[in-house]
Amino acid sequence: MFFIYKNKSVNNIRRKFALHFENVKRVFLPPAPSKGGYTNARNTVVSPFGGGWGEDMRHHKSTGFKPRAFVMALMCLLTCSLAVAQPGNDGLTQEEIDVTKTFDAVLKDAKKYSTSPALPEGLSQENRNSVFNLPPRLLELDYEAPAIKPIPMKREAGQAARLYWGKIGYGIPNQPYVDFRLNNGPSDWLDFNLQFRHHSANNDGNVQYQRFGNTDGVIDGTYYTERSLVAIGGRLGFDLDRHHFFGSSETVDFTREALFQRFLTAFGELRLANSEPTVNDLNYWLKGDFHATGDNYQAREYRVGFNLGAEKWIDKNRLGVEIDNHYRYFSDDNDSITTQQTNNVLAFQPYFVLNASPFRLKAGAYLGFDGGDFVPYPDIEASVAILEGKASLFAGWTGEIQQAQFREIGIYNPYIKSVLALENTRVRNLYGGVKGKFDKLNVEARATQKDVRNLPMYLTDYTDDRRRFDILYDSVATIFALNGVVDFELLKNINLSFSGTYNIYGSDAPHWHLPTLESNIGAKYNYNDQISLKAELYTEGGIPYLTQEGAEEIRTPLLDLNLGGTYRLNDNFSLFLDLNNLFASNYQRWNRYPQLGLNFVGGVIFKY
Repeated sequence: MFFIYKNKSVNNIRRKFALHFENVKRVFLPPAPSKGGYTNARNTVVSPFGGGWGEDMRHHKSTGFKPRAFVMALMCLLTCSLAVAQPGNDGLTQEEIDVTKTFDAVLKDAKKYSTSPALPEGLSQENRNSVFNLPPRLLELDYEAPAIKPIPMKREAGQAARLYWGKIGYGIPNQPYVDFRLNNGPSDWLDFNLQFRHHSANNDGNVQYQRFGNTDGVIDGTYYTERSLVAIGGRLGFDLDRHHFFGSSETVDFTREALFQRFLTAFGELRLANSEPTVNDLNYWLKGDFHATGDNYQAREYRVGFNLGAEKWIDKNRLGVEIDNHYRYFSDDNDSITTQQTNNVLAFQPYFVLNASPFRLKAGAYLGFDGGDFVPYPDIEASVAILEGKASLFAGWTGEIQQAQFREIGIYNPYIKSVLALENTRVRNLYGGVKGKFDKLNVEARATQKDVRNLPMYLTDYTDDRRRFDILYDSVATIFALNGVVDFELLKNINLSFSGTYNIYGSDAPHWHLPTLESNIGAKYNYNDQISLKAELYTEGGIPYLTQEGAEEIRTPLLDLNLGGTYRLNDNFSLFLDLNNLFASNYQRWNRYPQLGLNFVGGVIFKY
């Protein structure tokens, strides 16, 4: 029997036949091998309905039953009947087929990229001399920066980094420059860094005996225990600074060796702290340090001490205590009992920090012991966030004992005498200000009133033919200081910065060689990650000094303009050039000791 479908396409007939064949197969055919079946002893899949499909179907031949012919005949009957009984608008049955399948998303393996950050250029281990600006002079301003506590942070996996970084150059007048740094690269258990630096200049051809040299090296390492619970670290290094008293008396004919001064310091530290947050949210740290300093005139200083503390987090608040103790021994060239100076400073600093947004309050105390004197100070600071957290107002009342050190004095003024009376300085600060970050502008303004006991001042000793400096102390001094810091991104590749301090002394008495005004103005420009330029203007003024006739004079203000640039050749090599003191100023930060005139240093930077 044949059914003729008028106006029907062959494709539609095939579609209907395929659909009903699938339905028939679901009813009459056992399921394919799957979780619903099982295998018999001959590894033949057996249908859950009973019997096997495949080789086990051969037993139907003995019964005369032909399942394949039966199934084909039944499918033809069902197809023809449904096609006649349910015609659609075009004579075909209207049906919808929904195909549902479980979607298992599979992510491809991600390709990980590791960055290769370049080491910063010219970072110093000590904030004492500028690498690129000659000669060494006071460039950085002393702000009451908040103390940085070793709050632990979880260590991330090591990233690819430059293992070697170096900067080698030469300049006029006769100034070689070398800076080399090495690290151990990515590691989960060790951080190791080594640095060696040398910078010297010889301007003897223009100013007799005007020369200096700075050489230093340091090894620093930190070991992280197996579970990264404790970090144990240490540092060992040296500083060798060489100078000449070229401002000596004109009436005495000194040899260069007689005017030579050398400061040699060996220093080290050992530190231990938790490197991961503890179960009880308790942070702890311990650091022991020492230094031994000697000069060319047999002055010697030894200082050893420790700093330890613990801090407990209570929700967002912190409760802690810090203990600091340092002992200092100093002796001059006589090395007699009368010239030996010893001192010990011990300080306990308990504190509590309350964070209740937008308010923050630190309440604590500085309980100091200077020799046999008990010296207490408050340690209080309060702040409140304003302008939706973009800025904050702050105020504080703090104090501390600053232990006098021959090493620090020699760094600040290398033309100091070797026979000194060292007195500790006690400082109490009352301050307030505002700081904030607005888009591309960072700003901080602060006003501070300092009450200082034993403020060190520096006076030329004209009885010394080398014209070295002695220290005088202002027993009670009051200083009102205005500090400001601004950093502004003018354009995408142009950054401007300013920092400045203006000191107003509470008495009319001269504060010898202490500046009234200090400021730094800088600009940086980067082009296409290949060329970087910088300009820096240093100003300093209001420094009183004593003439040989005994009169008080004020130094002419300093205007020191420096330019520098770097050109990147490739990922491993760059060229640099620094031009210093473009105004060729003979400014004397220390009386009778002018700075270098116009000078420059150029060379190559490499990193691997």
